Amino acid sequence: MGERQSDGSAPGGRRRVHPGGTLSGTEDWPAGPVLEGLLAGAMCAGALDADAEQRAVAAFRAARDAGALRART
Repeated sequence: MGERQSDGSAPGGRRRVHPGGTLSGTEDWPAGPVLEGLLAGAMCAGALDADAEQRAVAAFRAARDAGALRART
């Protein structure tokens, strides 16, 4: 719905992504860049726990097979 207004004509418009940039406002907060770095490090692929991921998938599949995830209409 908002995609139709992404030409910049809408007041306020959409925020644009700036890859490699920093979050707006972090320069005003001394711990901002540090926190941003910690969050980025936590989200990187190397920080994944493969065993935990396998346990989560197994739990999801068990719940799905038991019917716990059926849509309620």
